[in-house]
Amino acid sequence: MSTVPNPSPSRGRAHIVLIPGFAGFDPLGQIEYYAGTTDSYQRWRNAGGSPDRDVVLHYFDNLPTAGVQTRAERLRGYLAKRIARGEIQDGDTIALVGHSTGGLDIRRMLSAPAPDPLPLDGGGATDRSKATVVNVHQSEILDRVSRVVFVSVPQFGTNIADWVRGHTLLRRSVIEGLYRGVQGAVIPPLEKAISGLLADLGKLAKRPDLIKAAQDALSETIASRVDPWQRANAQEAASQLRLWLRHAADDFAAIDDLASFTKPPLNSRSPAHYSDDERQAECFQWRHNGIRTMSIATIGRRAFTFDPGKPAEPFDFLKESTWPTNEQASDADQMDISYLCAYRACAGGWFEVPPSLATVCRDIATLNTSLFDLTKLGPHGPKPGEGLAVWDNDGIVNTASMLWPNREDTLLVAADHLDIVGHYVARKTVPSPDASGRHYASYDGLKSHTSFTQDEFDHVWNGIFDFCVR
Repeated sequence: MSTVPNPSPSRGRAHIVLIPGFAGFDPLGQIEYYAGTTDSYQRWRNAGGSPDRDVVLHYFDNLPTAGVQTRAERLRGYLAKRIARGEIQDGDTIALVGHSTGGLDIRRMLSAPAPDPLPLDGGGATDRSKATVVNVHQSEILDRVSRVVFVSVPQFGTNIADWVRGHTLLRRSVIEGLYRGVQGAVIPPLEKAISGLLADLGKLAKRPDLIKAAQDALSETIASRVDPWQRANAQEAASQLRLWLRHAADDFAAIDDLASFTKPPLNSRSPAHYSDDERQAECFQWRHNGIRTMSIATIGRRAFTFDPGKPAEPFDFLKESTWPTNEQASDADQMDISYLCAYRACAGGWFEVPPSLATVCRDIATLNTSLFDLTKLGPHGPKPGEGLAVWDNDGIVNTASMLWPNREDTLLVAADHLDIVGHYVARKTVPSPDASGRHYASYDGLKSHTSFTQDEFDHVWNGIFDFCVR
């Protein structure tokens, strides 16, 4: 194994900040949103990645379902504090990597007006030697940000957000039910009842990995209470899970910010709804500040057969012909119910291909498709010369919505929305579940049968790390 040479003292450090998307679940016990990226990063470093610079990998925990403006302010505060504390110093660079909604958070943080100076803990960071207050300004963040990577970002919104907005009562009842269930899970008889219900649902739905994830989240909160360390961890996991659900029940504004740009909510401040002029101003600002961008666009296997030249009919509970049944699915025996439902909800809706991207969608050969093997998807992907359909998606985001800001730096990858952040396989935990109650460190959250592999995952993330530091 090769070693990493000592970094040059004349060059500042490169800080790579990974920003989660909607419902970011890093705070949930031992599960990680960006699963496997630390291992991939270590392999990249050991293979000679960034031999002349010290690189620091940061994981930022954001609010799960809050509006993009709120999430952007939280991200800005995170960066400002680290500048004030000297963790990010003069001469250092920042690379922001945002998955899904995280990419919109980055855009909003860079473009939205900010207080001057930025508010910090106690109003500022005190330099005791000079007995002065150290202030941080938005310009200091902009001066340090050199790279932005968009990973599966709904730059123009996504149909699944419109679908969720149209089922508000269902969404609220599910979240409230989960919250009450977690509250009750501290009582032993209810622990068994909830665990049994999850097991039954798993059988009913061919046991998708999302059921495993739910069982793990619950098991972690009720791990052995004999050992003081395990008891403390279980209590912490329970409080984190309750807080996550409470946040989701209290502020679900992100779903409005992710809605299709053709039908945005009034007074939206989401970058998904920016006008062409606002987008041009963003790109001008990035060039002015020396910020380069890269985009990763993902496309899953086509779960259903629709007319490639027309939008798909919206998924309607009251219209049986739109249900994601096995009879309609093109490869249903290889996909679980979570992917079938999510893909179907994302396929039909208000989303339209932006005029500026129409040519790109017709000729995807203009994109970097080094990891997009058409033969890999077989009959369940765009045929050569066919291009992207408006309903093509990765299970959560319409693929055409990801093809921004420029085609030259866009990589098209055959993967679903969770594959790309490491949740393409169920990995057993280390140490054993006896220590925490959790059985898995990652899940195949959307079983799309896209056959995304470890080598492909490393290839994508090696490219991201290289772009961030060079």
